[in-house]
Amino acid sequence: MAPAAHSRTKLPWILVAVTLAACSTDPTQRKITYLNDGMNSFHAGKYQEAVIQFRNAIQIDPRYAAAHYQLARTYQSLANTEQAYRELTETVALDPGNTDAQLDLAHLMTGRRQFQQAQSIARKVLAANPGNARAHAILGASYTAAHDLTNAIAEIRKTVEIDPKRAESYMALGSVYFAAGRLTEAEDAYRKATSADPKSVPARMALSEFYFAGRRTAEAETEMRAACDLDSHAVAPRLFLGRILVAANRLAEAEKVYSNLKTVVPDDPQAYQALALFYSTTNQKDKALTEFQSLVSARPKDVSVKASLVETLLDLGRIDEAAS
Repeated sequence: MAPAAHSRTKLPWILVAVTLAACSTDPTQRKITYLNDGMNSFHAGKYQEAVIQFRNAIQIDPRYAAAHYQLARTYQSLANTEQAYRELTETVALDPGNTDAQLDLAHLMTGRRQFQQAQSIARKVLAANPGNARAHAILGASYTAAHDLTNAIAEIRKTVEIDPKRAESYMALGSVYFAAGRLTEAEDAYRKATSADPKSVPARMALSEFYFAGRRTAEAETEMRAACDLDSHAVAPRLFLGRILVAANRLAEAEKVYSNLKTVVPDDPQAYQALALFYSTTNQKDKALTEFQSLVSARPKDVSVKASLVETLLDLGRIDEAAS
C-alpha cells in the first residue's frame, strides 16, 4: 500500500480517538453521562449506586437541576426524607418550573407539619393548572393533617372528579369522611376505591379496616380475605386477618394464619415473629417461649427476637435464664 493511502486509512480512527478524548473531558458531556448512568441504576433499583452517579454530576455542575431532582427521588426511595427535602429545595430554587419537584416538596412539607408552606406550593401549581389532581390531593392531605376536615373533603372530592379511576383518592376521601363521623359516605368512598381498582390490596384493606372499626366483623373478614387472595405474599393483610379472628375469639384459625406466614414470607421479621407474638398476646406464654427460642436459634442476629425472648422468660418468672 502506498504511504498516502495508508495515511488515509488511519485518519478516521485518529478522528474517532480525538472525539472520544474530547467527550471524556467535556464537563457538559460528563455530567449528562453521570445523570444517565444514575437513571439506569435508579430504574434497576440500585439506589446507592444511583446516589453516587447523581452526586458525580452535581460535583461537575452544582447548579444541575435535573441531577438534584433525580437525587431527591432516589433519597425518597431510600426513605431518607431529610436529604430528599434538601435536594428538592435546591431543585425548586434552580428550576422553579419543575411542577413535580414542587409537589414532591409540598408532600414532604405536609409530613413535617409545614402546612402553610405546602398549601402555598399546591395553590401556586393550581393557579397555573387548575386540573392538577395531585396538587388538590396534597392540599387535601395538608388540611387533613391540620384537622381542617371541611376543606380536606372539598379538595379530595376535586381529585376524584378529575381522576375518577384512582383508588387512592377514594381511600383518602373515605378516611376523611370517617374522621368527620360521616360513616355512610365513608363506606361509599371505600367501596368505590375497590371498584376503581379491584386488584388493589390497600383498597380492600381500607374497606376491611372500616368494617372492623364499626364492629362489622364478618364483612371485615370477607374483605381482608379478598385482600390476601390478591397477593399471596402480602404480610399486612394476613396480620390484620389474624387480628380479626382473634377479636372473634377464633384463636385456632388465627394461629393457622400466623403460622402460615412463616412459610409465605420467611424473611420478613413481621411475618416470622407473628406466631410468637400471637402466643404472647393471647397469654399462651409457654408456646410463646418455645417459638421465641426457635427463632433465636434460627436468627441469632435479630436483636428484637432476643429481647422478646428475655421478656417472655421474665413473664414466666425464669429470671436466671433471662439474665443469661
